[in-house]
Amino acid sequence: MSDRTGDMAANLKDTCSEILSLDKSIRFAGIANIMGKVVAQEFRKDVTPLPSFEEVESSAIKSVLRMRTREDYEAKLGRAIYTFTLYEKSRGHQFRWNTGIMHY
Repeated sequence: MSDRTGDMAANLKDTCSEILSLDKSIRFAGIANIMGKVVAQEFRKDVTPLPSFEEVESSAIKSVLRMRTREDYEAKLGRAIYTFTLYEKSRGHQFRWNTGIMHY
């Protein structure tokens, strides 16, 4: 891994840590690329993760696909900034960055 790639991975992991530090109710922060591959993630240390890593990756792929379907409406509505999903046991937020990378 080149220094640049290593620096970028460390920066993304730091971003996940910063998100977790914003509020104690945030259990997980992850970043996926535009193909849905998880490139950085962090679970809060004091909680048991609800999804497995495989489920996180599956969710990331599906989140990217759902966000891509919204592109059909961008000409009229503008670009989707974020989405929110309320589950019975959890909440999910997906954010699109200008670089095409998503937080969820």
